[in-house]
Amino acid sequence: MLALAILAAAVVSVVIVVRVDRRDVVAVTGALPELVAALLR
Repeated sequence: MLALAILAAAVVSVVIVVRVDRRDVVAVTGALPELVAALLR
């Protein structure tokens, strides 16, 4: 289940990276640890 959540987050982040500007990529990358922590609760 945890691996599936990580995989889903990775796929979503890749899609976001492909679609947005570099500035937004930095913001999203910074927010990922928080997102993972929220999923693990």
